[in-house]
Amino acid sequence: MAEYQPQTGKYYYYTTDQIGSTRIVTDDMGNIVYAAAHDPYGGVQQTWVNIFSPKLKFSGKKQDANWHAQCQIKVFNIYSF
Repeated sequence: MAEYQPQTGKYYYYTTDQIGSTRIVTDDMGNIVYAAAHDPYGGVQQTWVNIFSPKLKFSGKKQDANWHAQCQIKVFNIYSF
């Protein structure tokens, strides 16, 4: 999957794990601009590279500033369990 940033004119390419969580993002030159691992509840366990902030994170869903995963119609707080 790719994301286009019109401000910079660059494409960013997502590499995901088996459930669709973003693990690595590379730019159009192949440089790694984001690399992270998530825990089973969507929290970031470790971030190795954080030059770019991907829109899609845990299980391929968008997350807001409060770590609410936006799952189609409903918005879930992944830390409310």
